Amino acid sequence: RVVSIRYHDPRALQNVPQRAAGLQADCGTPLRMLMTLMEVLVERCADILEAESQAVDALRRDEPDIPTRPEMIRRIIARYLEAQQKS
Repeated sequence: RVVSIRYHDPRALQNVPQRAAGLQADCGTPLRMLMTLMEVLVERCADILEAESQAVDALRRDEPDIPTRPEMIRRIIARYLEAQQKS
């Protein structure tokens, strides 16, 4: 039995029994249960990050004026170097 104190009910924790069965996880010890919980939470975070990344990619396709991260970094460095040369 696992007891936790939290202010909301994360969906990832609701799915632990099903995920543990699907992973054929051994939850017989507290350490194994903790490892299964961590795996499920990390997988959920990865799913969220992937979905957000796809949303950003779609936005970039729809709005070609939005620079990519490397382009943004190049612009920031160029502005910095330009400011250094002026001073």
